[in-house]
Order: sequence, then structure tokens, then C-alpha cells
Amino acid sequence: MAKEYRSFYMQPPAMSGLQHDFVIKPKRKAFSAANGRDGLSSAEYQALAEIDCLQMKTDLQVYEFIYNHFDELSASLKQSGFNDISLSKEDFEEEYRAFKDQAENPNITCM
Repeated sequence: MAKEYRSFYMQPPAMSGLQHDFVIKPKRKAFSAANGRDGLSSAEYQALAEIDCLQMKTDLQVYEFIYNHFDELSASLKQSGFNDISLSKEDFEEEYRAFKDQAENPNITCM
């Protein structure tokens, strides 16, 4: 059974220079032979599978960056006024590991 992942909403601190809020939404179901094609042509299915794999790789890179810099990011956000951060490093690590396992699943092949 696939695990559902939380979305993480983050508003960049004003001093970061970033202009847009961003949302990490790794909720997706990777394309695999078991998912079927739902009436799609081979080319359509392949294109969607490639997009999904690229998105999953991107999400994994974001997860890895946040995991590797969690303490720094958390401290920076709190210093910038985000005092209500309730996500612990342990909780994030659990989600990161589960997503990494899914993204690196040998039954899911990326083109």
C-alpha cells in the first residue's frame, strides 16, 4: 500500500530574496506496469511516465536538500518569525526515508 505524504507549505523569509511562496507536494503515484494505461496510447503513457519520473527525482532532490539542511533551515525560519514550526527533524526524516524508498523502487523504471 502506498504511503501518503504530507505537503509542506513554506513562505520564504523576506531576507532570503525569494519572491514566491512554495509548496513541497510529493503526493504522487509513480507510473508502473501495475498502474495500467487507462486508455492512453503508448506515446501518451510514456510521456506521462517520463514527466512523473522527472517530478519524483526533483521532489527527492528537494527532500534531500531540506533533510541535509534541516537544522539550518529551521533555525533561519524561526529567526525570521516563523515560531510555530511544529515539524521535528525526526518526523521529517521518517517522511524523507519513506519517499526515498518509493522513489528508488526498482519496480519503477524511469525512461
